[in-house]
Amino acid sequence: MEVKLAVQVLSKSVAIALRESGKEDVTGTAQFCEMMNGFFDCTNVRSLIEHIRKNNSFIMPYKSPVDEQLTWLIERCFPHYLESCKQITLTHEGEYTPNARHKMFISSQHMKA
Repeated sequence: MEVKLAVQVLSKSVAIALRESGKEDVTGTAQFCEMMNGFFDCTNVRSLIEHIRKNNSFIMPYKSPVDEQLTWLIERCFPHYLESCKQITLTHEGEYTPNARHKMFISSQHMKA
């Protein structure tokens, strides 16, 4: 998938639309879209003032190693979310081969990065 398309699909607006659909089986997908949107925002800071106009602390310029968005990205929410997703793929009901379960999640190289 091209990055430009991924950013559009895995976005906050898509997450909102999924949540507003009222369907319970899309809440996980909505949460995934929100997490990826936060990831994209944290890694794509482009302006010194854009965060003010968009009211989004994730796109604030980094000023220190303890900035909110950097801490979220490296230590708090995002890594725990990915680990939780990994555990779900390993324990998901059904008869899957180890290779099939491996394909349900991002690559181990990406997980370590």
